Amino acid sequence: MVSMTRKRVKLGRRRNGGVFSLPFVGDWTGVILMTLLAIFIATCFLISIIIQKTNDFYGTADHGSYYGSSASEFDNWLSSEDHKFPNRHNKHRRLNQFPRDESLRYSFELAHGLSWDRTLETVRKARIAPDQIPIVPNANMTYNVYDCPETPPPGYPFAWNVIDVLSNWNPDDTKIPDQIHQGLCSFDWSNPSERDVALTYRKAELPFLIRNHEELWKTAERWSSRKYMLKLLGPDKEYKTEHSKNNHMMYWKLRGRSQVKEGWEAPTDITKLNFEDWYQKATELENYDPTTGDAKPIIDKDHWYFRLNAAYRGQSDFVYDELPMFVPEKPGFFMVDPKDERGVNCRFGMKGIIAETHYDFSRNFVFILKGQKRYVLAHPNQCKNMMLHPSGHPSARHSSIDWSNPDEWQTGNFPNGMVNEVVLQAGDALYLPTAWFHFIVSLNLNYQCNARSGITYENQEAITECGF
Repeated sequence: MVSMTRKRVKLGRRRNGGVFSLPFVGDWTGVILMTLLAIFIATCFLISIIIQKTNDFYGTADHGSYYGSSASEFDNWLSSEDHKFPNRHNKHRRLNQFPRDESLRYSFELAHGLSWDRTLETVRKARIAPDQIPIVPNANMTYNVYDCPETPPPGYPFAWNVIDVLSNWNPDDTKIPDQIHQGLCSFDWSNPSERDVALTYRKAELPFLIRNHEELWKTAERWSSRKYMLKLLGPDKEYKTEHSKNNHMMYWKLRGRSQVKEGWEAPTDITKLNFEDWYQKATELENYDPTTGDAKPIIDKDHWYFRLNAAYRGQSDFVYDELPMFVPEKPGFFMVDPKDERGVNCRFGMKGIIAETHYDFSRNFVFILKGQKRYVLAHPNQCKNMMLHPSGHPSARHSSIDWSNPDEWQTGNFPNGMVNEVVLQAGDALYLPTAWFHFIVSLNLNYQCNARSGITYENQEAITECGF
């Protein structure tokens, strides 16, 4: 028998004086070769993982026949039983915990072969270019809303008399006029320098508009698919929905100390609808021709405001997968104060719906994910001119004036009000600081989601003087 001599390499000493030893066949050359081999194998493994992840993201991996590359194939896949949701309601789960091929969001991107260029093309087709919505000229307005200065100019945002604004475009009319009264700056998120300027305006707690946000536009493209939304929200699940016998949706809530005058009636009622039923009602109203059928004006038709409320790691938290900018794990541009986040509130609006003028007690970011909405804004210092229902009223904080009725425009201080307006389109984001008034009109079938995060007090005095 041939004896084998093994060398030992000293690695250190034991407490008892002994020596650690490791046997090797050969000398240090063998050690080096084995180390290099291990590094090579590990590198190959990491490269294979990176390639797989890249393929998953760009849609080049083979995920099975039902991940077709065309919209029609994707619709067939959505309609099939092949795709199953993971358990999205586990309150202990974290975002992106599931593999991408189990996520509806990433499956959509794979099926459509999404890229930023593709998204730009698709979403832009549904948008109106800025030069097609001219702004009413005014010599006192010292800035261009599409090329705003690095620091907010004095008096920003510029405002016009409320009666001039409403006379130019009555809220009951959903057709955009030749000119609008826009005073808000619009920043291009794809331009890093404009992004920095937007941050300056946000820190100054002033309203502004964001456009060309890649993640937001991709969500807008996904949500433009009715079948995607049906899969996302469920075919049978019912959600709270506000119903009105006309196009006005006045907020109200009866509290223990509510001061209700005799004869007061709730302006809306709460019902429940699944998404498919609501969508059918919305499309019927979208295509309604008042010259046929009952010949009733669209403003006097029944309207439904569909709600989708999400809580992080709670109910409907798939919304955070769709809008990761609202994830409240750390401060960000859109989630300013995650310690005081209040969930995500989505409202799906029908053509013509009016949400009456009001203010909220926190800063707010609003995303438009389908369609168009008109926002009319007023500084908190306009509180006395907004003619609000008083504290204790079921609709406290909301204007008592019907802004679509010229007969009410001369009431009290209302003629002194100063406002500005903006048309928000799919893919846009609007920043609303604490206590800024907003009046909202749905110009067509639309989806909106907003999230609140924190309160500021720079305008508290104006709100207090107003009785709140």
